Amino acid sequence: MKNNPEFACREFVCRELAIRELAMTGFLLCVFISSPNLAYAKAGSLDPTFGNGGKMVTSIPVQETPFAAALDAALDQAGNVVVVAATNGAGNSASVARFGPSGALDSSFGNMGVAPVPFQLAGEGLAVSIQSNGQIVVGGTTNGEAGASDFALARYNSNGTLDQSFGSGGQVTTGFSPFAAVLQVILLEPNGEIVASGQVIMAGTTPFTTVTGAALARYTSNGEPDASFGSSGTVTLPGVTELTALALRSDSQILFTSNSIGLALDANGNALGTVSGIAAVAHVGSMDFQPNGELVSAIEQATQRDSETSAVLATRTYANGSVDASFSAPLFSFSSGVQFQEFSHSIPLAVSIAPDDKILIGGNSNTDMTQPVFGLARLNSNGSLDAAFGSGGVLTTAFAQAGTVEKLLVQTDGKIVAIGSAGTRLTLARYLGK
Repeated sequence: MKNNPEFACREFVCRELAIRELAMTGFLLCVFISSPNLAYAKAGSLDPTFGNGGKMVTSIPVQETPFAAALDAALDQAGNVVVVAATNGAGNSASVARFGPSGALDSSFGNMGVAPVPFQLAGEGLAVSIQSNGQIVVGGTTNGEAGASDFALARYNSNGTLDQSFGSGGQVTTGFSPFAAVLQVILLEPNGEIVASGQVIMAGTTPFTTVTGAALARYTSNGEPDASFGSSGTVTLPGVTELTALALRSDSQILFTSNSIGLALDANGNALGTVSGIAAVAHVGSMDFQPNGELVSAIEQATQRDSETSAVLATRTYANGSVDASFSAPLFSFSSGVQFQEFSHSIPLAVSIAPDDKILIGGNSNTDMTQPVFGLARLNSNGSLDAAFGSGGVLTTAFAQAGTVEKLLVQTDGKIVAIGSAGTRLTLARYLGK
């Protein structure tokens, strides 16, 4: 048979086909292995399915870094990222933008993905929350009729138009006369009510001096002040700094924190002690509540090496302000972990608790000779750096202009969205979380 020409021909053809199939299999295997979409990519890698290689620098103007722009962001149930940002800085206008899962502006929202905020800003605080029906609640600070600044809220339908059933023409303002107020955070309660918090500025006991206090307001689902809360829907707490994180217990008690202490109120605005059993959370800046009611915060701190080098220090406290000794986070740099480069600076501006209780911290990293870049770290629940994330738990992402992270969101698939600015442009980046 081996000397049969017909058999030899068939054998040659089969051998060639087998070689080609093997080569094609190897080629496909090579393509698969080198594909940037692999599930095997390390946590902390930029997600190539988002924007341009994981990054999206928009044309929406914001305040210039390294100072934080006034912005906030939230995820809706469809996986869209909704951002509210001051487009010309405090005292001017703001816009709401919605980005689809790919990072592109959602053209079905507002005008090609962007809608204007209906009130002029009189302070840097901005907040956004999304209701279960897709409506978007935006909060900020505007000038009131008495000349002092007031809380201002607006609600949008899912297509970006103002909800005319909310307040007056889709918006509502709340004054704390005779005090000036600055809104920082919005919390949506499961029953549809809305809690806004921030700061009031009061006249001091001596001429030309001022003191600050905390401010809260609660609204019904249609934007009316909730008369059962505090005094006609508002609560002021003299001597307490601005409220930057809120949490709601399942029994409607409100847990909140300022930069100085953790406090709690009952459903009628009366002060309480420690709490647990968190049902909903809202926050801005470098602190966030865990589901058990403990508060994680991050600050910039000088290293022991020298006062010209700064790093990130994360702490965890109970609702009464006492420190959780079981949380042992190291002093770390976004760029080099626990090793510090001389004259380098890591500034935390955002904290977010992931569903698996891991802690995300974002901000910016730079040296005296380089411009700021996005900085991101992930900590385990005990405070240690997560070695499976980035490079030893930390990473940086550079843009053509100075960049900083100001808000962190975690998607249901574990991916991490960082929102901030690069130069004067609203900027987003998405990272793999697993």
